[in-house]
Amino acid sequence: MIKAPISVVITTYNDFEYLEQAIQSVLEQTLLPSEIIIIDDGSEQLEAQAIADQFVDNSKGVIVRFYRKENGGASSARNLGIQKAKQDYLAFLDVDDRMLPSNLQEKYELIQNLDGNYFGVFGGAVRSTGEIEVFPSFDGVANPDLLDAQGQGIPGGSPFFLFNKASLIEIGGFDEKLKCNEDYDIIIRLIQAKKYCKGSTDAGFYRNLRHDSLSRPNDPKKAFNAVMQFLEK
Repeated sequence: MIKAPISVVITTYNDFEYLEQAIQSVLEQTLLPSEIIIIDDGSEQLEAQAIADQFVDNSKGVIVRFYRKENGGASSARNLGIQKAKQDYLAFLDVDDRMLPSNLQEKYELIQNLDGNYFGVFGGAVRSTGEIEVFPSFDGVANPDLLDAQGQGIPGGSPFFLFNKASLIEIGGFDEKLKCNEDYDIIIRLIQAKKYCKGSTDAGFYRNLRHDSLSRPNDPKKAFNAVMQFLEK
């Protein structure tokens, strides 16, 4: 089967119950990636590796690799994924989300014709609450004031994008000091570096909005302090 020079990075932390469906959604892509990299950010539970191991000898011939690290947060997990990725293009998938079948194909058809001035291409998403996140056609350096403004700007979350891996490395990857909004931060820094992006494709993934996820902590004080850290930066 034909595979694209794409690495898909799936990060997990104490939520192994979603991992199988996340991996399966990548293996059901109409254009397969060359590899899937699973990063366990120091989960207290150990089931994630056993689930990942079930897919090592998958029928699609996609390389599946698993890495477990000490807990350091979403940014450090994604940075390890960038470090381990061997392909030119990189897609991130949160473990509780699922790629829709044409996600990688639609994005790869855009990005393969773009030069190194582009950090990536983007599309929309289907929310678990039923809404469809739609972004307009765009090509150029984005306005950071319109980040995540549906119908006006570009997405603010990394799973919306297929990235040029070299651009992520050039700006130093994700900021591991941030405890939230690390996605906004890396997109803003790519814009500040005068990197281009292009979109929009159709909805590329199913976005599970969990109240107990790492990006939506239940502790109001912790959530407030994390947001303030991002805003002060």
